[in-house]
Parts: sequence; C-alpha cells; structure tokens
Amino acid sequence: MANVPDVIRRARAYAEANNRSISTVSRLLFGNGNRIEEIERGSSSVRVDILQRAHERLVSMERGQKRQPKQAAA
Repeated sequence: MANVPDVIRRARAYAEANNRSISTVSRLLFGNGNRIEEIERGSSSVRVDILQRAHERLVSMERGQKRQPKQAAA
C-alpha cells in the first residue's frame, strides 16, 4: 500500500530526473498542480483511494521515464 511520504519523495525525484516542475507532476498524479505542495504544508490531506491511484500513475510514469542512464563514449 502506498504511503504519502513515499509518493511525495518519488514524485519529486521523478520531476527532477525528467526536468519537470513539481506542479506538473502533481497535476499528472492528482489532477491538481498544487496538491503535492499543499500536502507537504499540511493544508491538504489525501484520501486513501486517491493516494493509491496517484501511486499507480507514478509507478507507470517511472517505468516509462524518458531519461536513460548515460553511456560511456566509445
């Protein structure tokens, strides 16, 4: 089962690795570009079913990450 700190940490890591803003990732996961920051500030909570859906979307996004490990030059 997904937990809030893990989803937030992974969402931030995904945003950084893919040169996306956290608000873009928040919108993709929660349908609201401010939701991650609101959750972090404690001004918003998230229902378990919504967190689970966001987690599933994040897993899918992580699997399809654009960024590949750099390969050594030949």
